[in-house]
Amino acid sequence: MMRSVMSQNHPWWKALAELVDNSFDAGATSITIECDNRTLSISDNGCGVSDVSALLTLGKHVDHKKTQLGVFGIGAKDAWLSCSDVMEVITCHNGVRSHGVFDINQIIENNWEYPDPTETKTGEKPYTMLRFRLRKDKELPGQKAFDELAWVFTPAISSGRSITLCRASRTSVLAPTALPPLTEIISDTFEVDGRGVSIEVGLVKKGHAVSRGPLWLILGHRIIEKTNLGCGNYSTMGVAGSITLHPEWRPLLMKNKDGMSANQDSIGDAILERIEPLLKKAQSLSEDIESTKLRHELEEKLNSSAMLAAAKGDAERGKRRQKRNSPRTASGGIMPVGTPRKIQTAEKVHEAIPGTVTCAQQPPIERKRNGFRLDYCEIDEQEIGDFLPLTNTVRLNIQHPFIAAMKKASNMPSLYSAAVALITDHGIRKPDGKPVFVQCYESFARAYGEMMVAFIPKESGIES
Repeated sequence: MMRSVMSQNHPWWKALAELVDNSFDAGATSITIECDNRTLSISDNGCGVSDVSALLTLGKHVDHKKTQLGVFGIGAKDAWLSCSDVMEVITCHNGVRSHGVFDINQIIENNWEYPDPTETKTGEKPYTMLRFRLRKDKELPGQKAFDELAWVFTPAISSGRSITLCRASRTSVLAPTALPPLTEIISDTFEVDGRGVSIEVGLVKKGHAVSRGPLWLILGHRIIEKTNLGCGNYSTMGVAGSITLHPEWRPLLMKNKDGMSANQDSIGDAILERIEPLLKKAQSLSEDIESTKLRHELEEKLNSSAMLAAAKGDAERGKRRQKRNSPRTASGGIMPVGTPRKIQTAEKVHEAIPGTVTCAQQPPIERKRNGFRLDYCEIDEQEIGDFLPLTNTVRLNIQHPFIAAMKKASNMPSLYSAAVALITDHGIRKPDGKPVFVQCYESFARAYGEMMVAFIPKESGIES
């Protein structure tokens, strides 16, 4: 199991984010990340680690009273094993200083036996320091990883907490990322499925762009991801803002806190109901009729090709669900705990066998599938666009000279090719661990090739 965690190859920003999360959950207000001579260390002024074994055991986490986001007990292990075989732990908690050095290879070879950390009484203030000796094939994180980290923890940094970076005798403090100036802001707080949601969305002032957006999905001290959740099929050009989930959404976080397992349709519908007038105005300002028509045609083409396999997969799953949902009897029942999923309710008491029930027959549950959406964005001109996994939205960057030229010329094949490249890139890399395609592809070329075949015009005489 630990070997499989080692092979996940998390990007540096995600590994560092797990460690920063743990520090903030421990009540830290100051975190320092040091990179020197192929060694990375992270230290904080939190309450310390009461049980060092929790850092070594999958599914176990240090339970702090101030915990905001820790759920699965996997974060520290992911961070450790993604970059190093050896982790050194130095921590002070309740006047006891603990020190241990742990080598995952030795731990596995010794059937999970490892030396207890040395403990000494001390008058030091609480703190924790983790040090990692990088593997030979692992380089120290670059500036791009720290830029991403600064954006992810913008809520924490904006609230007064600090993350200091020390590299090669240079010290810098990560700065929060700012949303562009907004006008006609819509602010509201409401409930979805009994959980609180707050939004603040507005029109971007003329002359400003949204480098990461359009919307930030926030929970606790961090941004979960950038998204267009709640924007329906409207273009989000000229729109920016935040969606803040209240603490009761915490159990629905994905394991690396970079996504949600919540009912996104319900959240999206509730947001759209409130900001639709704003989206209509933004679209009228940013797109003319021809531009909107081109975007919708591209979107339709993407779904007529890319979703064929998905539709087939859904049909097979529907047959299996129908078989499972046929009338049956069941003795006893258990109400699931700690999950938002619903169970079938009993239709009536089974008269022939006391103490059993007959489950109500239900039609197959059709999962709402909107397919891929297409939109435009304004980001770094070196990038052709990006992909928003929460809503399956591919965005083409009109700041990129190629995309700008092809859009102006209404060159459908070129724009389609760029959109397919963005979808395929995300689908192959799976940076959030979630599949985009129903079928599994091992190469970019194969996935890209299959999606491109479907674009061949019928009038060409070539059959796909």
